[in-house]
Amino acid sequence: MPSWYSISQSLTTVTASPGLNAVSGIHRLGFSPVAPAEIASPTVTTFRIREDMKNNVELRDYLLHEHNILVAVGMGIFSDNVLRVGHMGKAGTRDYLIPCLLGMEEYVRNIEKQDIPFGASLEGMKGAGTWY
Repeated sequence: MPSWYSISQSLTTVTASPGLNAVSGIHRLGFSPVAPAEIASPTVTTFRIREDMKNNVELRDYLLHEHNILVAVGMGIFSDNVLRVGHMGKAGTRDYLIPCLLGMEEYVRNIEKQDIPFGASLEGMKGAGTWY
């Protein structure tokens, strides 16, 4: 089955659901949120990089250069193991969030050489109530 078909099926499933949950998609890729859902910011998702990653800069640069998506590194004690994805205004819509998740998925699959199925980051959002 071609990869574009898998992604298309995942997008159809997700866009038909009531909302997006970025944390579910990020978690499904092996990243972990810094803050528990009850106290997490509704405008920024902050997550720790995967244990098999050397640093957060590689993913940040990959998203920027390959997909024109800007995410921020953490600050202070989180400066080399955390990334932050803003989802305010237009950046919080499906049109922006889905490419970000798919770019992260592509990085994990192609750069980190992990066996991640196409659409895994979107599959994790099925049935989610809100996207933040």
